Amino acid sequence: MTPVQHKVLAFIVNYRDEVGISPSYHEIADAMGFSRPRAHNVVAGLAAKNHIVKTGRGERCIEIVGAGMAQLSDAEVIAEFLRRKIDPNTLNKGAAA
Repeated sequence: MTPVQHKVLAFIVNYRDEVGISPSYHEIADAMGFSRPRAHNVVAGLAAKNHIVKTGRGERCIEIVGAGMAQLSDAEVIAEFLRRKIDPNTLNKGAAA
């Protein structure tokens, strides 16, 4: 993952945590300081590397998936779990005895 992709992924997670929906390409571009086409290309790159999944054709249909979660800090992962209403404390039950 490139540094720009990481920043965009972190922005998407934080935006979803704060607002409750995925950001638009325009909002990503404004936050990152680049053009909307570049925002689209970065999001497409994240999807190609399986860090995110586009769940529809609209702008606000980005889901963070396994590979993307692995690139985030612990705090960003916890924020995404809480946004999805998943208790992070239940994830490791039974993993080690």
